[in-house]
Amino acid sequence: MTQQYVRVRACGVFRRGTEVLLIRQYNDVGVARYMTPGGGVDYGERVEDAVRREMREEVGVQVSDARYIGMFETLGRTPEGHLAHGISLVYEVVTQDEAIYLRDTVAVDDNWLPFTAVWIHPADVPGGTSDVAGGLPRVLASMPDEPLGK
Repeated sequence: MTQQYVRVRACGVFRRGTEVLLIRQYNDVGVARYMTPGGGVDYGERVEDAVRREMREEVGVQVSDARYIGMFETLGRTPEGHLAHGISLVYEVVTQDEAIYLRDTVAVDDNWLPFTAVWIHPADVPGGTSDVAGGLPRVLASMPDEPLGK
């Protein structure tokens, strides 16, 4: 029997004006889907610490401040057909590394797989384009109007 569990993800969202930084991927028919940089919370690790670690590992920057903005849950199937259940805890994050805010795209290293993150307005993130992105637009829409201070 396959072991079943709920995966808890710690996710970070950087803001630049009215835009947020999200990983953009395309499926096999060329439809874009968006997801937050982030990854699993290790046993015994606080979620905010996991967000800071994941941003350091994936985006290559130190987070100077973070605040919780929401969560979304995903149910779906892995490429192998196994049931996947995840809870994503999303934090707005800030870094003192100004270079990230000046680039149009940012290279992201997710488990040694290269991806590209882009700045996009939250209203332009399509809901339901993938299991991963299904609840993300709602969380982004609930972000406070005032960005977290740099």
